[in-house]
Amino acid sequence: MATNSMKRLMIVVVIVMTTFISCKKNTLTANGDLGNEVVKTSRIYNTQTPLVSASEWGSVQGLFQKNNLSLSNLQVFELQTSDGFHYVRCHQFFQGLELFTNDVVFVFDRDDNYSSLGGELITNISIDAIIRTTMYDASSMFFRKIVQDYAYHDSLDSFRDRGFKAELGMYNLNAGIGTTQKHFVPAWKITTANGLKYPLGYIRADSLHLIYYFNGIIIN
Repeated sequence: MATNSMKRLMIVVVIVMTTFISCKKNTLTANGDLGNEVVKTSRIYNTQTPLVSASEWGSVQGLFQKNNLSLSNLQVFELQTSDGFHYVRCHQFFQGLELFTNDVVFVFDRDDNYSSLGGELITNISIDAIIRTTMYDASSMFFRKIVQDYAYHDSLDSFRDRGFKAELGMYNLNAGIGTTQKHFVPAWKITTANGLKYPLGYIRADSLHLIYYFNGIIIN
């Protein structure tokens, strides 16, 4: 009788321990890890290398040289030609960091003459902020956001296994709100390491606050 009781007790202990371990592996801790597994993150250093083909890059260089325009602090990511007009889309940089919110478009007419600029060239930034967070802090916050996102419930294991990519840059908090006053802060751009365009997040690097999260469907 005692032996049977002991057996039942051992079975209960095993079940309880198994449940505890299972829950631990699937519960986010305060620092954003999943159980004892660290959220893997690799740093991206953007070198301003053109993101267009070699032939397109040659065309862009020709357009800018003809019009005495500088390509410094710019990264060309698209060249589009429509009805004879050329549209050169660029990311901007300041002191080696990408300005995540301030892309510009240079427009050239049918004679390859500079016509107009979409957006504003940023030549100086006043910022009083200290980097207080690591890319691991940012990716952990990003992962917590994904865990709450119903659209990616079936992809959590993939994201956790492959990890994330982080790029440090600058984010204008006043972008898109109809004011010319700029408020730049250092920010981490977090993307998945599996090559997906979304989900995408921007997290302040001076205070670890989520600025922007987009899952490809709903902005949050």
